[in-house]
Amino acid sequence: MRRNFRNPKVAPPRGNAAYEEEDGQRLSANLDLPLVQDDEHMERLQLQMLNRSRREIRHKVPLPPSCFGLEAGDIVAWTSSRNGYTAKLFEVDSNELFYNLNSAPALIEVDPSDHDWDKGTDYVAQPAVSLTVDRPAPKVITGFDVEAIKVTGDNGVEKPGLRISWDAPEDGDVNAVQWQYRRTSAPDDVAEGKTNDVAALQVLLVGGFSSLTSYDTRARLESFNGYAADWSLWATVTTPQCGETNLSVLTTEVNDLIAGGQKRLQDALQEAQQLIASLATGQDAANHLEAVETRRLLSVERDDRKASVEEVMTVAVGVDTALAAYEVTVNAHLGALDSSVSTNAGAITTLDSAFSSYQTTVNAHLGTLDSSVSTNASAIADINGNLAAKYALTVDANGNIAAMELIAGGSGSAVRFRSDIFEIAINGSPTGYAVFTVANVSGTPTVTIRGSVIADEFLVKRMIGDDQVDYDKLETGAAAALADAAHSTINVLSAWTSGLPADWRDVVSTTITTVTGDIEIFYYANHFTYLRNTTTGQRIVVQVRVLVDGVAAETFDLVTDEIASGKYYFDKPIFLPSFKTGLSAGSHTITIQSQRGFGTWGTADADNEFSAGRVRVNELRKAA
Repeated sequence: MRRNFRNPKVAPPRGNAAYEEEDGQRLSANLDLPLVQDDEHMERLQLQMLNRSRREIRHKVPLPPSCFGLEAGDIVAWTSSRNGYTAKLFEVDSNELFYNLNSAPALIEVDPSDHDWDKGTDYVAQPAVSLTVDRPAPKVITGFDVEAIKVTGDNGVEKPGLRISWDAPEDGDVNAVQWQYRRTSAPDDVAEGKTNDVAALQVLLVGGFSSLTSYDTRARLESFNGYAADWSLWATVTTPQCGETNLSVLTTEVNDLIAGGQKRLQDALQEAQQLIASLATGQDAANHLEAVETRRLLSVERDDRKASVEEVMTVAVGVDTALAAYEVTVNAHLGALDSSVSTNAGAITTLDSAFSSYQTTVNAHLGTLDSSVSTNASAIADINGNLAAKYALTVDANGNIAAMELIAGGSGSAVRFRSDIFEIAINGSPTGYAVFTVANVSGTPTVTIRGSVIADEFLVKRMIGDDQVDYDKLETGAAAALADAAHSTINVLSAWTSGLPADWRDVVSTTITTVTGDIEIFYYANHFTYLRNTTTGQRIVVQVRVLVDGVAAETFDLVTDEIASGKYYFDKPIFLPSFKTGLSAGSHTITIQSQRGFGTWGTADADNEFSAGRVRVNELRKAA
């Protein structure tokens, strides 16, 4: 016979010498009892079954309808003078029922003494048996070494890290290498990890390390079969000085500190809530923490409409901890629509740190669509001099996110924005005037700046290095716009008609102010001349000249061709460039004049006209 509960176990055999002598042989049976509590329980059942097996008297007795309800397992007492029974006990083994409500139960004798049990005489102690597993000695990692390294990424960004190396394992039972590291000054703050690439014989750890900081590191092998493995001794190294990107390092530093503070707050709050539950149920709550929680709930619900406001306030103090927490949740639900507002404030102080946080979330939900606005403000300080503060604002419309993050830590501070378009605008229209914009243009991040780059609208010489802008750039290149805008004048002229003057007449005049002595002058216009010549075949000329401060700088002859006998016609655009040097700094007047030139003129059908044109003056700040 055997017993089973959680683990199968063979029970000692149970026999009776007197029964074996009566039968003339040993009759054995192998019984399986799957649910017994202990060895004594098993042996007590064995004895009962052995005694029951000796009960051999059986009857099948017809009974009237009054006995119709007998069932298997019932016990009846039977007195029969024929069989010599006086209130003899029988167990109903089965009961045959008839249509006239009579029955014929099958009976087998029972004896209550079969269940008598005396542990002192009936219990057979079982020997204690234990298995000894001969496991191999704990595995030891060989060739373990730690090196502080400097890792250089894109754009020359440097970060400190660790290189852990080891020798190849002696057998194939190793499926991973585990490691742990900690700051030497904070031995209880341990980080860990592992690699399954054992054959690489090394692993690089980058991220979360600070420059010029001492770290302890150890490693061990991991057995595929679960055999024990010993840790190596702690190895201490100091990371090198690296030019980490301030923003990434600072963000990691602040996030790690605040995450640690949030975990401590959550753990302490959970401990306080457990204590409050213990007090509420009357359990023994005598320990180092005293806590009080107040909860209020206002709710109404009808069909698929529900609205609720819940407020929870928790305060707790202990030997080395004090905390306070406040939570408010406002929720409204209608069909597939949900809207909610939640506020969570918490503060905790321990023997080595102080942490506080305030979070709010506004959410609207419809099916698979979500929109939310969340704010998170956190601050932490500890006795190791670690300081961090963070404020984050996130607006999310089904994955379209605009976020702002302000962070400050021991190594500096930063402001970070995240959006599809970043814009700075000033008031002046319903949407404002954008003066600075960052956006994707054809998939490329692009910066757009409007207005003057220099606040006083002048580009002073200290802002440009020597030989940084040449003549070509001033004439046609990137600097031409600045040169033209600051040192040129463009006049749009009305049409001028003067007939055929025999003396010089002004076409247009403009005034500029220079700071050097060299200027370029360009005149653009359409010129029309129609006249008769008294001498056939003789050329006719109209003259145009440029004056600077009343002094002729350059004269141009516009020659016409004869189109018929004694008739001349000139109708085309003209472009007159001139160059003047040696001027003094200050105000100067530029004048364009015209007169009839050489030739014998007639008076009939004569005209001389300049259309609307432009005069442009460029000051040359640097010689070619």
